This record gives sequence, structure tokens and C-alpha cells, in this order.
Amino acid sequence: MKKDTNKYSTLMNIIFGMIISYALYKTFEDNYYINYDDLDYTIAKTTGYSGRGGTERNINYMYFVNNKKYERANKRDYDYKDPLKKYYVVKYSRKKPNVSEIDLSQEITDTLKIREAGFTNFGK
Repeated sequence: MKKDTNKYSTLMNIIFGMIISYALYKTFEDNYYINYDDLDYTIAKTTGYSGRGGTERNINYMYFVNNKKYERANKRDYDYKDPLKKYYVVKYSRKKPNVSEIDLSQEITDTLKIREAGFTNFGK
């Protein structure tokens, strides 16, 4: 009976370890830093604010890479009055396009560039 308990305990420890490892992997998977060898640029549209517990600490934005839409959020550590519903330069990883960083100091107003970036209803 003692051997069965030890086998069960060992099995549970292995399963628990695998679950923790998977959870950590999923948590840090998107924390991939953009390498300058892997960098590309496009245009993103700011869409709103978000945060936990009612605090709006992040600014949400969307962009397109190879006709696929990506939605991300960056921390609101900026001094801009109203960056919502505007277009800005965003840098992203070519290997992992969902990893990106918006540059709120580079607003884009050229409608041709905005269309080329994948936004067809940019006036709305």
C-alpha cells in the first residue's frame, strides 16, 4: 500500500509540474522582444483603453500584417492628449507579428499609406 501511495504522489507531482510549466510558457510567450534583425514597420490604429480593475493603463491598437489583423495593447506611459482613433507607426517582429510596439510620437495622416496598410474604412 505504501508503494502505491508513492507512485500516485510522484505521478501527481509530474502532472502538476507540467501544468505549471505550460502556464509559465503561455504567460511569457508574448514577451518576445523585437530584434533589430527581425524588425519591420506598418501602421496601426488606436482603438481604446483597457486595464484591470477599472484602471485604463493600456492603449489598444490594431494593425495588419499579410492581410491578417492583430490587436495588441501597450502601457499608457505617454503624454498625448487624445491618441484614440488615430494612426501611428508600429514596429513588429517578422517572425512573430503579434509582438509589436506602437510609437505614439509618429502619427500618420497620409490616407494612401493608411489604405496600403490594410485599413479600408479609415474615415470611420
